[in-house]
Amino acid sequence: MVTWEIQDSVLVLTTAGFGGLETLFALSEAVSHPAFRPDLALLCDLRLETDDPSSEEMLWRTKFVAGLGISRRCALVIGLHQYGIARMQAVHLEFEGMEPEVFRDMDEAREWLAVVPPAASQPHARTEKPESVRAAAGRNAIRPTGTD
Repeated sequence: MVTWEIQDSVLVLTTAGFGGLETLFALSEAVSHPAFRPDLALLCDLRLETDDPSSEEMLWRTKFVAGLGISRRCALVIGLHQYGIARMQAVHLEFEGMEPEVFRDMDEAREWLAVVPPAASQPHARTEKPESVRAAAGRNAIRPTGTD
């Protein structure tokens, strides 16, 4: 069973038992709710989850979460036996531009989510046109101190 709730600036997703596709359905429902805001951080309470997802399943779940338009910050709260899977999920989240952290305590996870630096709460948009490889190769990357 998967439930969700918006608490202050946090979208709390709770999974008990097998989550599977129900996790994605719950997240879809949450982001389409009128109370949803793009600046919400995600707190996943996985302490009672019994899923054993494959690497491929973790990858598509992660792509789905990263595409929701939520804050980059994501706290995964786990039980004792889930650390390896949670770290693997965190690596996938980092690769997709998210900022995950794994916790065993809900209060510690909430505290971490509450101290979000403003610049870290949203994905960074490119403000300049990317430099071409040829132009980048032609400039000096190392300069002596004081020559600017």
